[in-house]
Amino acid sequence: QESPMNHYPIIFDFIHEVDLNNLGLVRVTLTGARAVVSHEAEENAWWAYGVQPGAIAESGSTPQKAYHNLRFALAEVFDQFGKETGSLGAFKTSVREFCMEANQPNHVRWEEAREDVRQSKRVGTGTMDEYFRDKRTIPAPKAASIQVTASPVRKEHVPFAPVAAVEVENPNEGSLTTLSLAA
Repeated sequence: QESPMNHYPIIFDFIHEVDLNNLGLVRVTLTGARAVVSHEAEENAWWAYGVQPGAIAESGSTPQKAYHNLRFALAEVFDQFGKETGSLGAFKTSVREFCMEANQPNHVRWEEAREDVRQSKRVGTGTMDEYFRDKRTIPAPKAASIQVTASPVRKEHVPFAPVAAVEVENPNEGSLTTLSLAA
């Protein structure tokens, strides 16, 4: 029997509102972001490594917790850009450069994990394995995109909410399925 999968390919969308240096709120919409969630045996921890955006990684005790922490860290990066920039144009540039930067080694791991899912290799008994085995799902490839739009000015900032969904393609049905990974 093969060992369980240690790397899982995910694609996710992310929406976050940022207070742009007290100039007003802007909404960041990131679609088609990719990450690979990996079990690191030497640390006995799960890590979510950004593929695109590639300059981010977070750990957790479960795959879902690592993914949640990655999303939370992404919100913190956007909030920091909002504090540091003085204009909408500068903010858009910072966010776009950060989000469009790909991590090539993580991209290779993502593609290998995607192929393992496609070939139904190394599927074990964990939560993520159950999902991939039962649905025979494969993350649907799509290009990442980023949109930054000005929101109506409101008195309160809407903080990051740790709810996530990942779209995956079901090759047996040709349809999209939603994988919820919120902790």
